[in-house]
Amino acid sequence: MAADSPIGEFSGRTDLKLVYILLATAAFVASSFAQTWYNYNGHQYTIVSSASWTAAELLAVGLGGHLVTINDQAENDWVLNLLTTITNEDRSWIGLYQVFSSPEPDQGWVWVSEDPSPFRHWNYDTGEPNNSGGSENWGEFWIRTYVSYEHPGSWNDTIESNSSHIGLVEVVPEPATIGTIAFGLALIARRRRR
Repeated sequence: MAADSPIGEFSGRTDLKLVYILLATAAFVASSFAQTWYNYNGHQYTIVSSASWTAAELLAVGLGGHLVTINDQAENDWVLNLLTTITNEDRSWIGLYQVFSSPEPDQGWVWVSEDPSPFRHWNYDTGEPNNSGGSENWGEFWIRTYVSYEHPGSWNDTIESNSSHIGLVEVVPEPATIGTIAFGLALIARRRRR
């Protein structure tokens, strides 16, 4: 690279690592601009549009997270408030799913993020989870009430593909990611002082 290059000459592997760190950071930041992000409890949230739970989860992973894990009533209330404010949809995918061949209807429900949280907020008025139709293994969050038995903020088990769904994505900043970005910025600052 020419000496008059804006980033100077490469002096070996350290510079190449710095370039990789900067490119990875730029890619993450660029993908984040396409989304509107909301913060709660140190985590970031955004919505994606998808008719299937699996597709919504893949979009979430592409954004650096998973479908939301709801750990307690306070977070459940915050999610309800957020979703009623930012969308007109009546349901959202959440990161809860039932492990294949678990006893029906209420055993083996886990978070895709692998969070061990035991918190559940099923709509017990309708006996959720109830595995209606024999293939309801995916968690959804009721945002609005259209019939008397749906309670906003409660959960339902449903089929994997459903029209008119959004997915709520949660990104939990990892200490290693923050450290890597800080290290990269420190290297840039050090290089500019030379």
